Amino acid sequence: MLAWYYITIIAAVLMGAATIIEKYALKREHATAYTAAFTVLSAVAALPLIPFSNLNLPLSAWGLVYLISVLATIGYLLMAKVYRHGNISIASAITSSVPSLFVVLMGFAFLGEVLSPEQYMSIMVLVFAGYIFLARFNNGQADAKGHGIKFIDKLLGASFVIALGYILVKYLFNGGISPITYVLLSQLFVALNMLVYMVLKFGGLKEISSHIKANSKPLAAIAILTVAYRVPLYSSISLIQTSLAVPLLNGVFIIVTVMVGGLLFREGNIWKKILISAVLLAASYFLIL
Repeated sequence: MLAWYYITIIAAVLMGAATIIEKYALKREHATAYTAAFTVLSAVAALPLIPFSNLNLPLSAWGLVYLISVLATIGYLLMAKVYRHGNISIASAITSSVPSLFVVLMGFAFLGEVLSPEQYMSIMVLVFAGYIFLARFNNGQADAKGHGIKFIDKLLGASFVIALGYILVKYLFNGGISPITYVLLSQLFVALNMLVYMVLKFGGLKEISSHIKANSKPLAAIAILTVAYRVPLYSSISLIQTSLAVPLLNGVFIIVTVMVGGLLFREGNIWKKILISAVLLAASYFLIL
């Protein structure tokens, strides 16, 4: 079986590919209807996992999976709000770095995860270098009206929710639930939550249908890649501390999205990006030693 860090790197590459398609092929700001359409297609993409899943779970496990799906839904809705009215580059910087810090703190507090001083130092480098990488060099700063920081409370809230979800998932895996089973159920529950929200908020599902029809190919690709990266990601979390898996995931993810996007689409500051990529790679190396 592959080592946990290889599995995490595979997840980060697939996650980065989904983000690149979303950012550069779709070329649209995230909105609630788009998020709902994405979650519905992701649920469909997860259906082939049924033969590999064990649905004979205790009621407590079903309840915890659904609770995590509610947290994920809240995170999606917070980010939809931020992306619609705020600065996407700074939002991406925060949600790709701050959750790692929350995961380390909550992993220590609730899971008893203790790392070496060198690993803690590597995580801090990953968090802060990742934030600088995205906020400074990923296509823009906060605008004159301060939209990049206007929604900082929602960004931090989304980061906290994401991190808490990882911690609760680790509890599930410690209880014997397989990563594939979790991915299947979580995708179905999140899609259900979003459908209910759209009906209650907007009175119907017309906007979801229109988004799927207008962007069927990129949405389908993003949905498939999302399921594809979540299987190895949660497999990695089931094998190792969340305090190691999540920071490594985010570090490699930042390198993939910013560097590959920059090279493919000829963005600026390429040498500065290469320098910070080297720092991120070094921190990732010391993290897995």
